[in-house]
Amino acid sequence: MIIYRIVLLSFLSVPAWAQIDKDLSELSAEEKRILHSIGSYHIVKTDTTGKLHLFWPKEDSLWASSERMSTEKLLELTHHEKPIIRCRAFGALVDIDISNTLSIIEEHLYDTAWVHSSPGSCLDTKQRAGDYFVEVYQRKCRLMKNPIQNSKLDSLLIFQPNNLWSRYMAMHRAARAGKYYDRIREIVLEGDFRETGLTVLAKFRKEQDIDVILNWNVVKAANKEKANTYTFYAISIFPHPAFSSFLRQNMRKAILTKPDMSCRGLYLAVANYNNKTSHDLLLLPFQITDKSIRGEHLQTLSSVLKENSDPIYNDLRVRLKAYQ
Repeated sequence: MIIYRIVLLSFLSVPAWAQIDKDLSELSAEEKRILHSIGSYHIVKTDTTGKLHLFWPKEDSLWASSERMSTEKLLELTHHEKPIIRCRAFGALVDIDISNTLSIIEEHLYDTAWVHSSPGSCLDTKQRAGDYFVEVYQRKCRLMKNPIQNSKLDSLLIFQPNNLWSRYMAMHRAARAGKYYDRIREIVLEGDFRETGLTVLAKFRKEQDIDVILNWNVVKAANKEKANTYTFYAISIFPHPAFSSFLRQNMRKAILTKPDMSCRGLYLAVANYNNKTSHDLLLLPFQITDKSIRGEHLQTLSSVLKENSDPIYNDLRVRLKAYQ
């Protein structure tokens, strides 16, 4: 009898890691003690927390030892009912041998249980168990200088349906490399990652996506202000002339009130055109009559122009210094 038996159901069954028998009869007393300690701790090991040794139980070092916990048992434990144990077992497997661990990640693309990191911090950081699997695999690939395996992982995340944040990051990397456009566009149009998907799509700079970027805030967004933010950031990545009228209208509206969360994205989008029209639009905040509102807008504009070094805005930078 193995530690856990996978219960075979239909093709529409729940993930295998949720179907494991809880029989621990083949675990030694020491292994059960390790399991109990890790299972009650609830913290995963990351690049940051791994250096905080005082936060880890003494039994932690046993995970990486095949003499104390065999690879076969660690593999079974990646299907444990507790997400913390699934994660810690996978981390130990990757440390021992990375060659067959990509297939394990594929089994956990739907593993969206929460695990915690950052012990000793006032901020409680959480991530999905599946995302943690991806994180430790990528870390090992970087240490081994194995970009091919990371590329295979990105392809898996993009083409296999899942809701992991790692998928979104894989899409960004693929877009920077100009890869998988059709699949990424399909994912964005399906509504996955909502407004954030626009910034990925914009990296391809395809004219056929202009209407998608412009109309997203009308069709998809629950929060229009938030959606406008991502629309503006998408335009800042893809400053096409077709967006000029939209930006001009929003600039004239924006200066009537205090800057909201979308204002910085708006200024960034306008500035990235680097032409006389964008220069003249960025003069509008200087014309706001209310001193308090004008000051907040100019502070936002100043932070944007610090990221844009085009000399066409040098006179605006000089004027902004008077307000600092």
